[in-house]
Amino acid sequence: MHDVCALFLDFDGVLVESVEIKSKAFRDLYVDQPVDVLARIMAYHSAHDGISRVVKLRHCHEHFLGLSLSGNQFDALVEQYAQLVEHAVIDAPWVPGAKELLQTHHQRCKLFVVSGTPEDEIKRIAERRGMMTWLTSVHGSPAPKADIVRTLMAEYGLQAQNCVFIGDAMADWQAASETGVAFIGRVADGRNNPFPDGTRVIPDLRNLTF
Repeated sequence: MHDVCALFLDFDGVLVESVEIKSKAFRDLYVDQPVDVLARIMAYHSAHDGISRVVKLRHCHEHFLGLSLSGNQFDALVEQYAQLVEHAVIDAPWVPGAKELLQTHHQRCKLFVVSGTPEDEIKRIAERRGMMTWLTSVHGSPAPKADIVRTLMAEYGLQAQNCVFIGDAMADWQAASETGVAFIGRVADGRNNPFPDGTRVIPDLRNLTF
């Protein structure tokens, strides 16, 4: 691998142990549904880690509940989800090695958060966690992750061979693949590896080399 001058970092499950927070919030929104419907909703949620909650909530309502919400109703649902997760994510523990990675590498390369969380929310969370000292910038939905990466590469004059994307979901792997950036997958102990054979995976960010 060439000298790395930029890291694109997913947030939930890569920097912060917040994946289960998001899953619990999703379950809480639909807990009153029949068991089989809830199971289908949660299977869809798990299979689409890393994509915008707006996309997932709309899909679940339309395909599993047969409901098409009005703009105001849908906005209220999205806000309900945000209220369930934001403060919990602010207080969630770091992924082992994540804080040290940011502290160690922020002076030698660009560090970008590329998240599926709404951009205003992920910026508030990063600020409240005291992360902005180390991060070059923070980005979230609705922009697709690949588009964010392309925009940042153009803005900072970055070459794909000098960049690495670290993510924990296929949405992250896809963004790296679409932009030609090397990928490292974080697969926490006890979780299934979602990535194609041959993908480099790590259990956490301790002692990470690239």
